[in-house]
Amino acid sequence: MNGSCWRKWGRIDHAFFDCGGGCCLAFMQWIDVPGISTHYDTDINRGLGVPAGTFHFAFRCDSVQALEERRLALIAPTAW
Repeated sequence: MNGSCWRKWGRIDHAFFDCGGGCCLAFMQWIDVPGISTHYDTDINRGLGVPAGTFHFAFRCDSVQALEERRLALIAPTAW
């Protein structure tokens, strides 16, 4: 995208992380996009009624053992 187009329409960044088993974790941000406010509440914690700083991730697993295997794979040094 050339610079003049970016200045006119802004930029959207969208990153996906494959968590295995058909699950992914995604992050999205809008930068200088016309009509998109830069001041809005994205606090999922408030909606879930959990303390600030608490993060919630859900993974589809067939068993507790599969969940533990997924957790270990995600925190393994080779995952990064």
